[in-house]
Amino acid sequence: MTKALCFLFRCWNWKSAILSAMIRSIVYLIATMKHGWHSELYAIASEMLYVALTAGLYSAMQQGVLDIQPRWFSNFLIVLGVPASSQAVEYFVHTIAGTPNLKAATISILSFGLISATFHLHIMRRGAMLVGKKSRPFSEDLKRMPVLVGSFIAIPFLAVIEAARRPLRDDEAAA
Repeated sequence: MTKALCFLFRCWNWKSAILSAMIRSIVYLIATMKHGWHSELYAIASEMLYVALTAGLYSAMQQGVLDIQPRWFSNFLIVLGVPASSQAVEYFVHTIAGTPNLKAATISILSFGLISATFHLHIMRRGAMLVGKKSRPFSEDLKRMPVLVGSFIAIPFLAVIEAARRPLRDDEAAA
């Protein structure tokens, strides 16, 4: 247990903390727009503080379970386990902060979180946004982002194409 906690703090992922705080604050800004600038600033400040403190830890958790076997379990923890626990704590923080329109913001963040965690899995498996021994410079990670985003977006399309070809291959093999 102590070793796991040391890993989390030693491998706090500042790269993810910075990007997450910026992106997620925009979501809360949009969700609270109708409630005045005071509410917007309070929600954004709460989100940035919370995310800056925790996103790096959650990302470290995701990186920490990256090599767990079986791989499907590792993927499950990265895409669903860590984000679900993160969102539960975040909902509590925003409830205490009195964030207006919290339901809409939570649904948006949950949707974004699922896509974000899946993307994070995709890029971590390709060596980006990692910290510690497997780390590359942040500037290199950012330079690789367009290609990583493109490959992430292409995955569903490639899966459909592969699935469409599969019956043809089976029919050709039977002929």
